[in-house]
Amino acid sequence: MRIYYAKKNTPLYFLNTTEGEEEINKTKLDSKNKWNPINLPKHQIILLYSVREFHWAKRKFYNQTKGFYIFKHLPTNNLFAINGSSLDSKEEIMEVVFDIYPIYDYLK
Repeated sequence: MRIYYAKKNTPLYFLNTTEGEEEINKTKLDSKNKWNPINLPKHQIILLYSVREFHWAKRKFYNQTKGFYIFKHLPTNNLFAINGSSLDSKEEIMEVVFDIYPIYDYLK
């Protein structure tokens, strides 16, 4: 599973729709860690897509080199965007992926 990490103080753009109107709420990822995991399985956040530009609430977001990454928090259906210049990622093997079929079932 690819895990995305955001730098400390990275701007997060929450992409809301209230009463049919698009809104943007901007906040910073405030943490004491230099890099913060975004989509660990326990967070229930998934990457929807990455794009070089998108429009929301009559505002244009554009980053030619690293784009923007759009994530979704599954329990609340909230969307948020992060500038790709503030992200890093690495492929990690999670133990839970291999715990689907416990090994002792095969040994019987």
